[in-house]
Formats: sequence, C-alpha cells, structure tokens
Amino acid sequence: MAIISLRLPEELDQKLSREAQRSNRPRSEVARDAIALYLDGIERERFLSGMESAARTLALDADARSETLQTARDFLPLDNESLVLGERPARYKALPAGKPRPKRRLP
Repeated sequence: MAIISLRLPEELDQKLSREAQRSNRPRSEVARDAIALYLDGIERERFLSGMESAARTLALDADARSETLQTARDFLPLDNESLVLGERPARYKALPAGKPRPKRRLP
C-alpha cells in the first residue's frame, strides 16, 4: 500500500478527526474512503458526460436518428410482450366505469 503525505487546512483536519471518532475508525481509513468516493464520482461524471456528448452527436445525425427510431418501432411489440409476461396478475379487479362498489357486510 502506498503512503502519501498531505497538508490539510485546520477545518478539514478537524472534520476528518470528528468523523474518525464518530465512526470509530482510523483517520487514514476515513480519508481513503473519502478519496475513493471522490474519484469514483469524477469517473462517473466523465463517463456520463461522454455518453451525453455521443447522444447529442447522434441526435444531430439524421440517418442515425432515423435508424434509432426504426429500431425502437421494431422492438416495441417485444417490449410490450415482455411487460405483459413480467407483470403479476392483478390482485384486485378494476370495476367498470360508473359501476358502484359493492358494500361489504361486517360479520
């Protein structure tokens, strides 16, 4: 495991110490977790930004847009069938519009 040395502003150092004490973990472990979360967040944002950029580029291309819409139309029946197969049967049946709900008798 690599060892690094860094300077922290006093306020950040106090926050780190408080969190380490609250969570009953070493300061280095809290700092490692914080750095990992930060770097994962940056990586995720870069990935999403790249996806958004690619989507915008494709949206401006008339041929790509047309092909995408055709693919969606082709798969719509399969999507609908999947939804029907995946849904559980209704536990309660809906009453036809305008028909009053029958009153329940109490025992």
